[in-house]
Amino acid sequence: MKLKPGEFELIELLTREHIKDLPKGVIGPGDDCAVIDLSALFPGGELQGKKLLLTTDLMVEDRHFRISSSPQDLGWKLLAVNISDIAAMGGAPVAALVTLQLSPNMESFAEDLYGGIYELAAQSNVSIVGGDVSSGDKVSLGVTLVGTCEGTPLLRSAAKAGDLLYLSGKCGFANVGFRLAEGESLDDLSNEARRLAASRFARPVPRVELGCTLQSEALANAAIDISDGLVQDASHIAKMSGVSAVIDLAVAEQFLGKRYLASVLCGGEDYELLFSAAPEHRSKLEAQGCILVGKCTERLDAAVLVQVGERRLSWPEYAAAAGLPASGGFEHFS
Repeated sequence: MKLKPGEFELIELLTREHIKDLPKGVIGPGDDCAVIDLSALFPGGELQGKKLLLTTDLMVEDRHFRISSSPQDLGWKLLAVNISDIAAMGGAPVAALVTLQLSPNMESFAEDLYGGIYELAAQSNVSIVGGDVSSGDKVSLGVTLVGTCEGTPLLRSAAKAGDLLYLSGKCGFANVGFRLAEGESLDDLSNEARRLAASRFARPVPRVELGCTLQSEALANAAIDISDGLVQDASHIAKMSGVSAVIDLAVAEQFLGKRYLASVLCGGEDYELLFSAAPEHRSKLEAQGCILVGKCTERLDAAVLVQVGERRLSWPEYAAAAGLPASGGFEHFS
């Protein structure tokens, strides 16, 4: 069988025949985390309403990072991207396993890497409880993280037509930081923008507190973290919820200006939360600094559309005209 060259097509191929066999109380592939409803597995008692959230992420040398990067920053980021998955579900992180594939004579690198991991773990109340180490020609770094929440976690599939789309913060800075790290001059950026971009790329801050608030106070219907790009991640919510996501280009342009719109829309690695919310929560969300970036509609001819002034264009149409990727973000198998 010939595989389509895409991460999500591969995941579907590997899971579609077995996902229906999951036991009651388990939510499998498709969200930022898998979910195990402990009260369904162990009815009654103190576990009523409690959920386990499980996620894992892999970072591969020259695919996700350069070996010349600060190992402390890599350790921070390795744990942060997993914590962000927990945050997107409205949960709190608890414990992590770390797996390393290292080349010979990398003891100092590994020690510094763990320094970054432990630094964020201490700030996030995460215990590092084990892991595994192996050797190889390329460095690969992995974390498996367990978190918890009570009640219904935030899923990608619960957005409704009429919902507003919010971001927890501005997107695009991490991709600009990546571009600076790769040697682009970007002379028009202010010193403050450069500092912020470098920080967002090297040490993203997971939005755990906001995610927990959105879940516990029922302020959001659906949520995802921005890992692969605003457009691509919006499309996951839209497709799983059976709606269309409309992104307001005028808002996106305000983050970094028109020149960096591609970084805002498609850059990824921001690890901000993108979520849908009913309009009655608008004042409370905006008081917390959340940014209204669009809305959900009944399903139209595309999962994602962009609002350009009075016109509304499908993402494929807009991307083709603007020279942006049709996927709307990072492609793992490109």
